[in-house]
Amino acid sequence: MEPERLCFERAGEPLGGLLLRGPARTAPGVVLVPSVHGCNDYVIDVARRLVSQRYNVFVFDLYSRGDKPGDLSSPELIGAAVAGLPDERIALDVAAAGRYLGAHEAVAGEPVAALGFCVGGLYSFLAAAVDGTFAAAVDFYGMIRYRDLSGAKRRQPVDSAEAINAPLLAHFGEGDPWCSGDHVEELKRRLATAGKVHEIYTYPGAGHAFHEFHRPAVYRPVAAAAAWDRSLVFLDYYLHGSHA
Repeated sequence: MEPERLCFERAGEPLGGLLLRGPARTAPGVVLVPSVHGCNDYVIDVARRLVSQRYNVFVFDLYSRGDKPGDLSSPELIGAAVAGLPDERIALDVAAAGRYLGAHEAVAGEPVAALGFCVGGLYSFLAAAVDGTFAAAVDFYGMIRYRDLSGAKRRQPVDSAEAINAPLLAHFGEGDPWCSGDHVEELKRRLATAGKVHEIYTYPGAGHAFHEFHRPAVYRPVAAAAAWDRSLVFLDYYLHGSHA
């Protein structure tokens, strides 16, 4: 299937992304939110994998407004780019993308989930706390706590745990410097205390971005396979299964 560029608006501002759809007239939808690197071949490959599992996938363009960062060749530059992403605005954008996808003829009111990687995982989590748009959310190693708050990061991501409106599945690498074990345990504790449906997994021997099979330095095949299989079971249950 070839991606189709689609545009929609939120609060009068243009947003967009790529739709990949399967042969069925309608199917449940997944809003796929990329990392800070944006929509690349890896993300399109992930979208195609989801389409093969009977989903129609909208790859949300984080940089719809034309504010894509330039050089991302070092951890320091990546960190600066992440720090500049406005959390509240993008979470609202992702929720709007979910509503747009849900109303599109490819989905036609069937359930929609959010799934993302790195900052995309973070925004899948935060968007699920905006309203009831999503039937499920999957977070691959989204940050839980920032070292410092700023104008773009006005509150800690974990502070949205009590507001989440969808079952959450989250995956973290045991050696991820962006998501420490203490932060993961805090997320689990706050979700449990708030009575939120959640499944949180930590993978031994894995660091950040362990699912990115196009990057041998970080890819961990066993962790990646386990996390992906769990994600498919989770999505199937909440989008195709008895909760759909």
